[in-house]
Parts: sequence; C-alpha cells; structure tokens
Amino acid sequence: MYKAIIFDFFGVLCSNVYSNWHVEHPIPTDKEEMQKEYMRSADTGEITESELFKEISKLDAETPQKVRDEWLGLSAINTELVAFVTELKGVYKIALCSNAPSPFLRDILKKNNLEHLFDEIVISSDVHLAKPDPAIFAFVLRQLGVQSGEAIFTDDSPQNIAGARSVGIKSFLFSDTKKLRADFKAHDIAG
Repeated sequence: MYKAIIFDFFGVLCSNVYSNWHVEHPIPTDKEEMQKEYMRSADTGEITESELFKEISKLDAETPQKVRDEWLGLSAINTELVAFVTELKGVYKIALCSNAPSPFLRDILKKNNLEHLFDEIVISSDVHLAKPDPAIFAFVLRQLGVQSGEAIFTDDSPQNIAGARSVGIKSFLFSDTKKLRADFKAHDIAG
C-alpha cells in the first residue's frame, strides 16, 4: 500500500527555468557543459547559489542578480498539478525532492505559497546529494518514514526515474498532469 508521493520540482511542478533561460541566452558554453560545470556543483552544494549566478553572469555579461531575477521570472507554476497534489495530500504524505540551490528554490516556493503542500522538502544542495544518486531517494524515504515499496516518485528526467527505481520506488515519467492522473488511476493510486 502506498503511503507517500515524491515530486520533482523543475520540469514538473514548475517550468524548467535553467533550460528556458539557456534558450534565450546564446552563451558560448553549451547547455550540457554548463550543467556539468556549474549546475551540478550548485545542486550538490559544492558551490553556493551566489557563486553559481556569478559564474553564469560572466558568460552572459549580465550581473549575477539580473541572471537570478531572470530565472525567477521564468518560474511558471503548473497550477493544474498543484491542484492534483492538493487532492493527494489528504491521502498520502507528499514530498518534494529537487536538484537546486536551496535559497533559489525556497524563494519560488515562498513566492507561490507552495510550502504547505509538502510534508517534507528535500533540496539537493541542503543534503549534498543530487538525483539520480540513489542515496537521495533513500534520504527522502527516511524523512517520510516509509519503505521504498510504499512510495511513488514522479520526475521529468528518465535518469532520475531510473535512480528512484533502483531503490525500489514505483516511478512515473512526467510529461503532463493529465497523463500523470491517468497513470495513477491505472495503478489504483487515489487522487
């Protein structure tokens, strides 16, 4: 019996601000290289959010604050999915597990009044672990007080889905809210 549902944030509950920004800013570093060099380090807490935006601003000839503000401006909340999560909250423990610099993500959560949706919020930079590392999923399970077979995970990244499945968490690749509702219904997950 399922007791908890774990959601990714960027690309699921919120637009993927990094990818959207990168499309609008033709910088000399390609998206994958920037992901490896800067984003992964910020996600795992090896560099601070300030250091991340400072490095990215050097590539784009903007101020770090302007880059951060642009990223915040690109954060569009999936209100249809938020409504679905609200329905699920009465039945399951709800967790957020996201790769992100913590202050940035917490600003988005606060600005959009989303903190109340989650029983647990696990942000990679806080715990120095990032998806798809199975260790972050084990951490979330401990925080929720559930076993892997009692949890469900949804993310827009196939690699992150594979990481969750490797520890025994039932996982669904997210494309849109309608499909997620259908996936949950097909597996007798209440909503």
